[in-house]
Amino acid sequence: MVTNRGGIYGTGHHNRMCLLKERLQETGITAEVVFSRDLAGIADLPPVVLLDSRDDEFPAAALQRKTAGHYFIAVDNRGRGRGQGDITWDTLPHMQMNEAELQISLKNCILDPVIVNAGALPETSAKTSKIWQMSLKEIEALTEPVDLIQYASNLRASLDKAEFHRRLVHSKRIATYYGQTFFEALFLGREIYLYDISDYHKELADWFTKRWNDKPELARVLDGGGLNRLAAFIASRI
Repeated sequence: MVTNRGGIYGTGHHNRMCLLKERLQETGITAEVVFSRDLAGIADLPPVVLLDSRDDEFPAAALQRKTAGHYFIAVDNRGRGRGQGDITWDTLPHMQMNEAELQISLKNCILDPVIVNAGALPETSAKTSKIWQMSLKEIEALTEPVDLIQYASNLRASLDKAEFHRRLVHSKRIATYYGQTFFEALFLGREIYLYDISDYHKELADWFTKRWNDKPELARVLDGGGLNRLAAFIASRI
């Protein structure tokens, strides 16, 4: 699984590949998360190579050694990698999608099992998230403060994983940007205050918020099974 470390916009791509690695290993499948520059050092190219990066292409070290026995999966790729894979597997809604593709990406959304288990509790499962869009300054000035603000400097990375999940699960009103924590909060049925960290994230947020607020039935599509679906598909290709 090839991904990147992330940066000021968070580490969602890397985090979910680590989740996928754990799930595959639970089923007896050897899996590793590597960065593009490290793939050249791997002697034998594995039967399945997965690229989870929005803009990157598959590393040359993989493309040059690809044979009929290898299967390439491009996850959420909007760059050249999208056309280089044997299949594209979308797990995050994107503004270039049609309605059917949007629903597929929501169904495939990869969420941490801790969040999925918390979302299955009776007090959570019946809820549908409400989304408000506003600036971070407006959020910080709310008369009734939100319970948790994820800043672009990445609250997730600065907290222990268990502590981050504890705070997320026990927060009713969450401020975040368009990314991994946003979809975890949606699954939990929280009130979400969505702010922008870039023009690109604003476009995504504008597009998705309109569709979510106009179609409450989308909440049923985000069922938390995305991690298991991708793991099962990978197992079928080995």
